[in-house]
Amino acid sequence: MKLNQIKAIICLIDFHPFGLKFDYLIQEKGDGFTLQIQLNESGQSKIKGGKYYISSYAIKDEVVNKALKAGLAFLEHEARLGFTYQGEAIYNPQFTVDELADFASGATKAVRTDPISTHHRQVANGDYENV
Repeated sequence: MKLNQIKAIICLIDFHPFGLKFDYLIQEKGDGFTLQIQLNESGQSKIKGGKYYISSYAIKDEVVNKALKAGLAFLEHEARLGFTYQGEAIYNPQFTVDELADFASGATKAVRTDPISTHHRQVANGDYENV
């Protein structure tokens, strides 16, 4: 697939969740291309999502699927930034793996104390039995 063919496919895509307008940026990269989504709202800086590789051997379905994947990943990233618990963005995607490892090594592990656990199963009468 050539650059102009990918751009022609992308021109057929409209991604506007919640009334927001997004554009797709396509660039040549090695033996293929990269696809990147960008929020296109007037008065705001251009916020870009991650880059997705498209092979020069890709078919139309792969290009369209990558475009959707880029859009969904962008929305999930923003949702994780905006979702807070006790005032903290606990699912912040910008934590590094080292920060997460430091946290996990010092964190108290939650243990379920309710009767529903992986060691019980519900039987026909609605009760639970040990497995």
